[in-house]
Amino acid sequence: MKISPVFILVFILTTVLARQAGAVKPAGFLGLSVGRYDIFHRDDGQSADFRVEYRPDLPLFIKAFKPWAGLELTPDGTLWAGGGLLADIRLTDHVFLTPGFGAGYYNQGQNHLDLGFPLLFRSQLELGYQLDSGERIALSFSHLSHCGLGDDNPGAEIVNLSYLIPLDRLFSGLSL
Repeated sequence: MKISPVFILVFILTTVLARQAGAVKPAGFLGLSVGRYDIFHRDDGQSADFRVEYRPDLPLFIKAFKPWAGLELTPDGTLWAGGGLLADIRLTDHVFLTPGFGAGYYNQGQNHLDLGFPLLFRSQLELGYQLDSGERIALSFSHLSHCGLGDDNPGAEIVNLSYLIPLDRLFSGLSL
């Protein structure tokens, strides 16, 4: 089953706007990231990396774990769309360590790095600084891999710089 990135984006926006329309302020973050895809390979797989993530503040079965959903693209058409769990670990008043794990659909696009399977898992470690206004600036390191589901498993490593915007600030002036 092929999942359209447009479907995922519409789902995220619908969820956010539906919460706003119901007079419940959206909580969590919208993350925008730019970075480098396939940082350790010396072939044609290296590329710029762009990512958008939705991180609702909805603690799950264990309060520390929260869901996330994201879309990752490169200029040569590589796409990864998925979601998973993360945990915000407060190190100081402003510094957060955020490990995360997820699964999603992968399409190689025109990139020369074939990751070998359409289902890829993403593990990530992020170090972020939260400003007094609530926004975060973060640096993350991610690894994409199919964990042995296919024959060849080269994996890809990604480094990103992210700007995370609190959703309640983003939609505070919106009146529907």
